[in-house]
Amino acid sequence: DIEHSVQSADPSKLPRDACVAFGIERDGAEGVVVVQEATRALLRSDDAVAVLARIAARVGDEHDLALDDVVLIAPATLPKTSSGKLRRSETRTRYLDGTLQTVAS
Repeated sequence: DIEHSVQSADPSKLPRDACVAFGIERDGAEGVVVVQEATRALLRSDDAVAVLARIAARVGDEHDLALDDVVLIAPATLPKTSSGKLRRSETRTRYLDGTLQTVAS
């Protein structure tokens, strides 16, 4: 599971159950995008670029897949239902229309 691989790339800086992976089509080609919430500790550090690299490497190693994009968003901003389930479709829509609170990409 791509989302599990992402979160295990750096557990101290990436909260559990705060990651969405989805497919997109760009220029006629299919790709995969990952949106992951950052922790406040990550925002206070200068480690975001290294964390993005670890995420891409982990997914590449475990799934033999190159990600089109990896996006870190502000804590507690990943769309969820009132019961805490991830809203993957809404996350994808917000990624595509540029309304996610991106902190690094």
